[in-house]
Amino acid sequence: MKKVISIIMLLTVIITSCKFKSKSKEEESKARNFTELFDKYDKKDFKDCESFMKGMDEMMDVYLETIDKAYNGDETAKKELEKFDKFFTQFDTQADKFSVECPELFDKWAEKNDKRIAEATDKLVKIYNTEYEYLEYDESIEVELQRQLDSLNALLEKAMKDE
Repeated sequence: MKKVISIIMLLTVIITSCKFKSKSKEEESKARNFTELFDKYDKKDFKDCESFMKGMDEMMDVYLETIDKAYNGDETAKKELEKFDKFFTQFDTQADKFSVECPELFDKWAEKNDKRIAEATDKLVKIYNTEYEYLEYDESIEVELQRQLDSLNALLEKAMKDE
């Protein structure tokens, strides 16, 4: 009886440890920043809806984590944020294709991520507004720009009359 219990316990430990190892390998393969994401997915052609959704989930995770880091003052993350838009656009064609092939799955995915992006929007606004908060509205700048525009228009009118 003790042998049976010992064998069961040993098998349980082996099975459990295998599960943890497989999870940690999967977690290790996930990108943690834009560079890793770019290396992993740049110009990737997804074969089916599931692989596309899984890849897009990982991209969204990294994107949202980068927003959080930038929001908390990480300058490297802030620079990385600027690269995401261009990177994401390379998947537009595939997104269109998969939205037709599996619309329900795609709609669920889009809805879930729309909520996640909506939650991050305030952070993005604050990240980018702090870059310009030192600028104040100055009416004299507007007056000067209008004066220069009027001067340019006068020169254009004169040039057209001379022709």
